[in-house]
Amino acid sequence: MKGNHSILLVQPSRHARGTLCKEPFARFQSLSLAYIAASTPGHWRVDIIDESLDNLPPLSCYDIVGVSTTTRNALRAYQIAEEARAEDCYTVAGGIHATMRTDESLRFFDTIIAGEGAYPWRLFLRDFEKGDPNRLYRAFERESMDSLPLPDRSRISDDYGIGSIQTSRGCPFNCSFCSVTAFNGKKYRIRSPELVLDELATIPQKYIFFVDDNPVGNTKRSFGRAKRIFRGILRGNSRSNIWLR
Repeated sequence: MKGNHSILLVQPSRHARGTLCKEPFARFQSLSLAYIAASTPGHWRVDIIDESLDNLPPLSCYDIVGVSTTTRNALRAYQIAEEARAEDCYTVAGGIHATMRTDESLRFFDTIIAGEGAYPWRLFLRDFEKGDPNRLYRAFERESMDSLPLPDRSRISDDYGIGSIQTSRGCPFNCSFCSVTAFNGKKYRIRSPELVLDELATIPQKYIFFVDDNPVGNTKRSFGRAKRIFRGILRGNSRSNIWLR
């Protein structure tokens, strides 16, 4: 029931049930909502639903419904917002589409979190608990990759055939056709190889997908970091088959 600090985080992907994603071997974890769950204070109950795997639970059970948006799933995200508002839930959207099309998204959601969500999400929850959330939060400061909490995989379904990991954000290039620099910044931020290898050892899936937009960077230092990760995998994580995005 409401009033107990309950949040539902949704990956709107119902259309994926009719595609290759319905096959277990083709399902890989989306980490964005797992990072948001890890950034949520412990007195909140957090559930994560990926619509490519499960149906939405009764929305009336939740105080907040948060949706991760891409352009591909934006129309479904707006439908979820309408359904949640009809149940008197507070609605929040983040992700690439909400960031790039903020004014459009604000027509459907109570609050938009633009850019990388972990820090502004914490600010939003603080304000929500005070009864005065803003309509828009922007991630002006991009956090160090080593300072981020590990994604909370305990909230994610076990029905993924492929695990996921992120070892870097941003890209030193600024290609005209790509949204990465606009969303994550031109500064290339990396996680230390030791932290990457420690996290890899906790992922139970045999196959693991690197979701980095640019896993190696463009400097001698970033090349060296990538080599240390791959050599560490060969030495200590040979059970895993790594897929690079």
